[in-house]
Amino acid sequence: MIFGTGMNDDGVTGEQSTFSQYETIYDEISLSSSYGTSTYEVFLLKASAGGGEQLFDRWKEEVDPTWDHSFGIFHEPNYHGILETGDYVVRVFVNDELLTEGTFTIE
Repeated sequence: MIFGTGMNDDGVTGEQSTFSQYETIYDEISLSSSYGTSTYEVFLLKASAGGGEQLFDRWKEEVDPTWDHSFGIFHEPNYHGILETGDYVVRVFVNDELLTEGTFTIE
């Protein structure tokens, strides 16, 4: 899973892992096989000061089950609100099985 500042027909552009609170974040997922389902669950966790993780948000996304690659807007501050500064972990699950994960920082 990667993150960036834009996207085109091929996927995410401007790949990076550090963003300002006001930047739109795009994500791209590339799997070794198809999703195999029409819905996956996203968990957004924020790193805690003590070294642990705290659930910040979670939601479901729809996808074509034959796809092994997807991308889009992950976080739009004007729509979703501003993320707190800190380190984040994103985990994507299908039926309690971890498909992929990625990390980014908000400064």
